[in-house]
Amino acid sequence: MTIRKMFGCGLVIVSLFGVLGELAAQNFRQSTINWHSTPVQTEAIGTNQKPPVLTGVSLQQEGMLVAMVGDDHVVNLFDRGTGKFDRQLIEHTDWVRTAKFSPDGTKLATGGNDRRLIVWDIAGTGRPSVIGEHPAAIVDVAWSPDGTKLATVGFENKLRIYSTETSKEINALSTGCEDLRTVAFSPDSGSVAVGGRNGKVEIWNVGTGQQTTAIQIHKRRIRCITFSNNNELLTCGDDSVVRVTDLTDTTNIRSLPRHGGKLFSLCTMQGGLLATGGSDNTIYIWDLSDLKQIGTLAGHNGTVTSLDFKDNVLASASYDTRVRLWTTEKMARLNDTRTLGR
Repeated sequence: MTIRKMFGCGLVIVSLFGVLGELAAQNFRQSTINWHSTPVQTEAIGTNQKPPVLTGVSLQQEGMLVAMVGDDHVVNLFDRGTGKFDRQLIEHTDWVRTAKFSPDGTKLATGGNDRRLIVWDIAGTGRPSVIGEHPAAIVDVAWSPDGTKLATVGFENKLRIYSTETSKEINALSTGCEDLRTVAFSPDSGSVAVGGRNGKVEIWNVGTGQQTTAIQIHKRRIRCITFSNNNELLTCGDDSVVRVTDLTDTTNIRSLPRHGGKLFSLCTMQGGLLATGGSDNTIYIWDLSDLKQIGTLAGHNGTVTSLDFKDNVLASASYDTRVRLWTTEKMARLNDTRTLGR
């Protein structure tokens, strides 16, 4: 059975499945997709007077700021509390491809085509610190959950790891891929995973700098990777499929149903949910317990390039020059007491 509802953000389609014995789960699925979208339009800067296409979005953990970056070379900070732009951070000289807030929300790491890793002191002086200059463009950065490390990847075969205490590079690990697109730390900060054009995931021990795992998971480029809290690795990319790999048994790889376009982004959410986005301009919401689609969020009219989730808010960035902030009207509880949000 399919239910269609109209909201201000566009058409939302909810797919319900199961039988009467799963009625509670169906009610949960129906309510979780009842999300409203607040669009945030970026402003035109520079001589071309065109708003930037966006390739990165990050939500501040202990605060209300949203960082958004794209091809205008500027880091825009939007305040969810006031509904206005807070400030612009200007230091990069080329396309800014990625932005990530630190776990405590006091700093912001950015990188892009000017090959520089910049850390901004958001809560203090606000000044930028260039802590790395690479031989190739930076495509993704990641903070370790304990806040002590930063990792970067880009258009080279190096996984670079920095100490956030000293702002010095502590390792430059040679991978088997010359075009890396995504990097993520494990929840315990002990491992870091990378993926790129060759479709292979490599996992490294942060302390020893040794590779522990190399798995051919996709046939085409991997664009996004993340660890779940139950020892699984989630990956997606140009083959339009999300793979769920059990890290205790890497031969156990499950797949979500194939999407309608290339996948650029995914993020886990509370309540065992997953959001995915890509070149069909649509955000899909999934239940990871059974790998079933709950529904879709429509509103973007360009590729969904980046997703982030914190405090019951899902942020999505797109080539359509907008960020959308999705929030739920109400929360419901599953039979196993999992909840979406706090």
